[in-house]
Amino acid sequence: MKEQLVDLHIHSKYSFDGILEIDELLTKAEKNKLSYFSITDHNTTDAYKNDIPKFQKIFSGKLIPGVEINAHIDGIPVEILSYNHDINGMEKYLQTYFSDEKKRETHKKKIDFLFAKADELKLEYDKNTPAINDIKIYPSITFLNEIKKYPNNKNKIPQEAWDDQGIFYRQYFTNPDNEFWFFDISTIYPDSNELIKKIHQLNGFAFLAHPFEYNNKKTIILLDKVSKQKIDGIECYHLSSQREKNKFLTDYASSHKLSMSGGSDFHGTFKARLNIIGDKDMSFKISQNVITNWAKNI
Repeated sequence: MKEQLVDLHIHSKYSFDGILEIDELLTKAEKNKLSYFSITDHNTTDAYKNDIPKFQKIFSGKLIPGVEINAHIDGIPVEILSYNHDINGMEKYLQTYFSDEKKRETHKKKIDFLFAKADELKLEYDKNTPAINDIKIYPSITFLNEIKKYPNNKNKIPQEAWDDQGIFYRQYFTNPDNEFWFFDISTIYPDSNELIKKIHQLNGFAFLAHPFEYNNKKTIILLDKVSKQKIDGIECYHLSSQREKNKFLTDYASSHKLSMSGGSDFHGTFKARLNIIGDKDMSFKISQNVITNWAKNI
């Protein structure tokens, strides 16, 4: 019998960094014969409200309601994956932090912060570039794209941050250890303890997304903190946690009696995230057995 595979971390057009329509994603999941699938857009359940009722029959496996939520653990920015929650209740909760108005406010605060840093470093940039107000683009990406237009800026930015938007976002802009570039989101996004409790109130399961996407030196600290906050599990299977990192996370989950999850983190826009589980070019698989202990009764 062919091994049954799952993918519980997928982004659609409803994520500002996603691209595919819901029916396209469900068609891909069906083609790959996935047994469980979850569309986990950033801070929104719009896919489940607008499109899933129309297209759910495309996928013959089990579709688990999901969402990936920005949060913080004692000021350290993280993302929490919620699964199988009450969709209407989750939508109402997310409006507290991620309504269109809140998104615009947050975007402006981040943009203002970054370009204030640019002024401190005496970087060149166009203050009137239209991209500054585009809330569909990460502020950190807008910032880097703008300052890269001026070659004289290059020697004022660390090479790794200049070359890699992901590094700039994770190791500079969202890294509390980087005193100059760190943007404090603790007053903007929910605290992890609050969020985990809310997910449980909505009868959902809470998982810490991709623990090795953050500052690797703090991975064990983050895991210990959310474990004490009664999180349900860890996203052990992810592009950022392969080989020895995967073993570390699965061992940690087992020893702390936490459930496991995993997904491709498909976006369709980032080079490393162009495939879902089951695609021939995907670098790893996730067996259904990984999630059986918590998903079997969904």
